[in-house]
Amino acid sequence: TYIHTYIHTYIHTYIHKIRYKNFLIITGIILLIVVHGLVPNFIIAPFMAIPFIFLFVQMDLPKWMNRLLDGLAPHATNLWLIHMFFYITYFKDFIYSPKYILVIFGLLLICCYLSSSIINRIYKPVLKALKL
Repeated sequence: TYIHTYIHTYIHTYIHKIRYKNFLIITGIILLIVVHGLVPNFIIAPFMAIPFIFLFVQMDLPKWMNRLLDGLAPHATNLWLIHMFFYITYFKDFIYSPKYILVIFGLLLICCYLSSSIINRIYKPVLKALKL
């Protein structure tokens, strides 16, 4: 982990000297997405994900976005594990009922977030009862 910390500190120090860093970072992220779209292969995915994460972490985000991401963080695993149940298995017609993609995404996110909240309300007391 020392090497990881050193690399992250080096990149962080270098990037924060750049004048229009957020613009350049967003351009880099878009370029990574385009390259991954042109080469849709699971073998290339880790090589796209690692620079994506490094770039995203270097961005200066508005406070409201940091609060939003902090609010979603405890639910991240649940959102990832249950989203396919909503849009493929159980509520396909409901999730795809809106016409616009962003509304569909928002509806899916709301359903998964509410489900994750219920799951966490059950999960945490069970962990305490089992003393894990």
